Amino acid sequence: MHRFVVRRSSIAEQGVFTTEYVSAAEMIMEYVGELVRRPLSDIRERSYKRTGWGLYFFAIDADFVIDATMRGNMARYINHSCNPNCVAKLADVEGRRRVFIVSKHELAPGEELTYDYCLSSEQPNKSAWGDEHEPTSPRTAAIPCNCGATNCRGHL
Repeated sequence: MHRFVVRRSSIAEQGVFTTEYVSAAEMIMEYVGELVRRPLSDIRERSYKRTGWGLYFFAIDADFVIDATMRGNMARYINHSCNPNCVAKLADVEGRRRVFIVSKHELAPGEELTYDYCLSSEQPNKSAWGDEHEPTSPRTAAIPCNCGATNCRGHL
């Protein structure tokens, strides 16, 4: 049996759920995809939106984005929450930047995995590297949040 499954979510169309207990501070999975430069990710974003495909990007820094739309794993379906149960941690592994999803606390079977996408310009954002990162652009600030958390910011 798999530890995680993708199924219908109340936050978005699909989400990732646990099938068994997960320990606190456990590395759950890697966010995988194609590492591309920002200008190419901008072109792909417009193309994906025209075709109606989902957009599965993870910004590594100001220059690079992981595009998981075509070559990703189930981590791309982990939804945003303003009160997440996981965090995204970046690590240099043999000179390559990689993103890992780590549980913040113990998780019970059936819980949906979530992390804060950190797109809100209202938040004093720190990237997973620990440095300040650019606030969101106006086009991402308009994305509504459906997390349902009591502390929901209302948008990503």
